[in-house]
Amino acid sequence: MLKLASIYKRGKTWTYKVYYYENGKQKAVSKGGFKTKGEAKDASILRENEMLQGKNFSKEKMLLADYMENWAKLYKDGTIAYKSMRRLKTITAYVREYYNVPLKDITIDNYQQFLNTLALTRSKPTVKKYHDYVKACIKHAIQSKILVYDPTVAVVIKGNDERIKDEEIKHLSYSEFNALHKALMDGINPFYTARYVILLGMYTGARFGECLGLTWDCIDFENCTIRIEKGFDYHYTNDFTDGKTKNSKRTIEVNRELLDVLQQLPRDNEDDRVFTRMSNNAVNKTLEHALKRAGIEKVVTFHALRHTHASILLSQGVQLLTVSRRLGHADANITLKTYAHILDDMKIKEAQKIKEILTRGTFAEQKS
Repeated sequence: MLKLASIYKRGKTWTYKVYYYENGKQKAVSKGGFKTKGEAKDASILRENEMLQGKNFSKEKMLLADYMENWAKLYKDGTIAYKSMRRLKTITAYVREYYNVPLKDITIDNYQQFLNTLALTRSKPTVKKYHDYVKACIKHAIQSKILVYDPTVAVVIKGNDERIKDEEIKHLSYSEFNALHKALMDGINPFYTARYVILLGMYTGARFGECLGLTWDCIDFENCTIRIEKGFDYHYTNDFTDGKTKNSKRTIEVNRELLDVLQQLPRDNEDDRVFTRMSNNAVNKTLEHALKRAGIEKVVTFHALRHTHASILLSQGVQLLTVSRRLGHADANITLKTYAHILDDMKIKEAQKIKEILTRGTFAEQKS
């Protein structure tokens, strides 16, 4: 139930106070600093409209970082991977330092400015990750009627392209891929398993955690497939993890040569894992030495093998959706955005192919 707003002057500025009842008790919300009585009146009408829409005023003064922290504990803790939870905490800490405004004071303009400032020192994909987490939290505030509109709608995601990590954009060519394969196979020894992990990453595009989470029962030696069902967190929990996305669980076709190589490995660990006692740094060191032996000057990490795998398949004409499913992406748009440079190169080749097809068709028609 609403009462009429009170508009009054305090010093040189005007203030409004809107009264309402909650659980039988009269309460009020107010705001001052308006230059004219009309401005205060207009603002009070907006407040009254919010009340009529059922807005929850009890938490509107809560700081965004505090709200994000509570939201994460309630909805995310125990439901997402440990690494994702740490990322969410990092983002919350950044918001606390640079954009810790009360929920009621979030606007389309100041939120866009927050993203623009973030973009000065972060890549575009990173800015999007920050935005996605904040947006999900604000969406909950809207559903809880703490906010009545979404200030994150129609924002523009920017980024400093120079901040994109080398391993996110670098990949090996087809000839470099073959040279690396030869260097890894030369003198391969089952007592040094890092080479085997690298080969698995090259031929499947699997993430490092997915390679470590691979168990022997997920390898079908008869049908030449590898089933990706889980990951392994060697850094924090030292235990199996769920897939990164709902599409992470997938079956990948592989060649017989890879499976013959994997069969060289011993099977003497209790949890049936194919690879044990291994860190990302150790594998990257092995990869670095293998690249030198192969005469490849590029400096790439294990994650670049995933990009290499996808880039080679796309450049050889494998359909985007097939590659997306093979990588375990949440949807094909992620694949499209990540490998746009490969697809742009293919457009040029395909344009020429179309011309040739149409030209041949014209000639055939002329002969008939």
